[in-house]
Amino acid sequence: MTDVISTRGLTKYYGKTRGVEDLTMSVPAGAVYGFLGPNGAGKTTTIRCLLGMLKPTAGDAEVLGERISLDGSALRRRIGYVAGEVRLYDKETGHWHLDYVAGFRGQKGALAKDLIERFDFDPSKKVKELSKGNKQKLALILGMAHDPELLILDEPTSGLDPLNQESVYAVIDERVAAGRTVFL
Repeated sequence: MTDVISTRGLTKYYGKTRGVEDLTMSVPAGAVYGFLGPNGAGKTTTIRCLLGMLKPTAGDAEVLGERISLDGSALRRRIGYVAGEVRLYDKETGHWHLDYVAGFRGQKGALAKDLIERFDFDPSKKVKELSKGNKQKLALILGMAHDPELLILDEPTSGLDPLNQESVYAVIDERVAAGRTVFL
């Protein structure tokens, strides 16, 4: 497999409103790929199509050698995703979130303990007690803990201080050195 992500004519309309139109791209394995564009250009829509959260209006996409479908839960276990707008359960702790997500994946996150330490995150606190930066740390740990083949990160350092941003970049570099692919 040479390309981890491949799209051909990917198009998504919301009624008459364009989300993304005729996108053709390929992302090689082991790369850090920056997916850039102005607000409203269709970046988040593209990511949601790649994850099988939205059905494209036209065109097609493959991720990790598999065609995208809305019922692709097995494929999504191989992907780590951090959304641009983090949504977590306010009344639950970081530990609860890690266990909850591990239940969907069928395994504990192999990297969770290391990431908690490196990001200086306290998983015993409830989400409602966390700052924006600490919520972002939790989202990053949840997305990376299972050592996914593909990391899709939508503004991963939003709300983080410069030292924590450097920690995130270091982890990304390590994951790529280990043969993983990162789509930013």
